[in-house]
Amino acid sequence: MMMRTQRATVEYIAPLLSQLAQMAERDGLPELAYLLAMARQEAADLAERFADADDSME
Repeated sequence: MMMRTQRATVEYIAPLLSQLAQMAERDGLPELAYLLAMARQEAADLAERFADADDSME
């Protein structure tokens, strides 16, 4: 159950990080945009790992 909550959290956060990265890029902050894009990718990877763990527990 806890992994599902964590998975839902990172699945919620990933698109927000993507939006923030786009805003930073548009506002002329390429370094911040890059870091936010990297954080989004990490969140997406983590969500995938949680999904795999959920699947293996079933």
